[in-house]
Amino acid sequence: MIVAFAEDRSVFVFENTEDACREFEGIDVESGVVIFFGESGTPLRPVFTEPNRQGRSFLVEWVVSGAYRLDTDPGAEQDPLWLALLEASHLEPNSLFKSLDELRRHLAENGAIVDPPFSSA
Repeated sequence: MIVAFAEDRSVFVFENTEDACREFEGIDVESGVVIFFGESGTPLRPVFTEPNRQGRSFLVEWVVSGAYRLDTDPGAEQDPLWLALLEASHLEPNSLFKSLDELRRHLAENGAIVDPPFSSA
């Protein structure tokens, strides 16, 4: 299972990485419009197997999205899952969960940190 958080605060859930990679264009992924996590809350990093390309022909700018895969990256420099969940506004329709609360419970059951790890000092 892959969880994707879009810049507009939408949350997407996919059964596999192939579905997630089909949903988001490489150019958007490379620019950070979306971040990905695995079922246990591990960050997933896009690894481009075919780079994005951009250019200009006369006065027309063009973009061709590249291809990418998602690899686990425990040391990723991105917002942690719990923060992405706090900022989430709605869950896009999917076949696995009906609400953000259901998704949060499932992630927690799989070892993900879904609540802020504030210390009481």
